[in-house]
Amino acid sequence: MSKYKPEEMMPVFRHFWQARNEALELGFTDNGGAIHSAERIAEMMARHHVYGGRFGAGYKLAEDAHCSVAARDARQAAIEAGTPRKDLLKTVEIEHVLPVRAMTREIGALVDAGATDAEVLDWLSTNFRMVLLTPDERKAVDARNRSEICPDRLAGIDLHSI
Repeated sequence: MSKYKPEEMMPVFRHFWQARNEALELGFTDNGGAIHSAERIAEMMARHHVYGGRFGAGYKLAEDAHCSVAARDARQAAIEAGTPRKDLLKTVEIEHVLPVRAMTREIGALVDAGATDAEVLDWLSTNFRMVLLTPDERKAVDARNRSEICPDRLAGIDLHSI
């Protein structure tokens, strides 16, 4: 059981989002760091809300993890070959289908528009996804689009259905 509960993280996100907005008013930028604390809380909150806190090795090894066919096959081949755990974990990488900064800005826009905590968490349930990709697939996705929300961000990648 995680010590981080999404419903308890929403007030923290709201605090950091307000601080981010105030920093922007002072002339600071998101790339300069104004958004970083809000991004961290948004990603943790989303992961805990949608995946019960699983991340890293726990998600990479989960049988029910969303993954590409190539990532599933690479992971399975490494398991069958008896690959040591630390090397096995390198066969797949976690990709956020919604880039974290863009997701954070979407959550912030909901907050600015007066959304309740429950409405934000409902949005996360519908929109937040992590997927396992091979390192080459992840590089290709990042080369195409690292920062924008788009429905075809994983275009060209054959996804394994669970």
